[in-house]
Amino acid sequence: MAFSIPFMIVISQGDKVLIGRILGQGALGGYGIAYSLGSALTMLSGGILGVLMPWISRKLRDGNFNIAKLVSKRLYCISAIITLIILCLAPELLSLLAPKSYGNTLVLVFPIALSAPTLLLQSLSVTANLRYGISLGVILS
Repeated sequence: MAFSIPFMIVISQGDKVLIGRILGQGALGGYGIAYSLGSALTMLSGGILGVLMPWISRKLRDGNFNIAKLVSKRLYCISAIITLIILCLAPELLSLLAPKSYGNTLVLVFPIALSAPTLLLQSLSVTANLRYGISLGVILS
């Protein structure tokens, strides 16, 4: 436990420290805005998972695979659609949140935002596999 807190700080803030030191504060500001915009989707997915995961786990435990599968598929589709909407609106959102000089940071929004549906899929898979020994293919097929 004593090592985990400093490790988590390094993992969560290490990129910002490196960018600030190597590229300067201007680049760090652009990265911060792009990262915040892209990671908002991950926070949204995490919140939705926090609410629905206990319910999905109960359905899997009780053997109601069809209902769990339906909800998991819909949850993933909703996450993917919201991600696509945010990606389509990213240039406008970035222009509202940052000065024009940060326009080149738009390319950072895409990989960060695209990680949200992937992390959602991973969370569903890990929960089903570790708790119930069910592969992701069973959940989403």
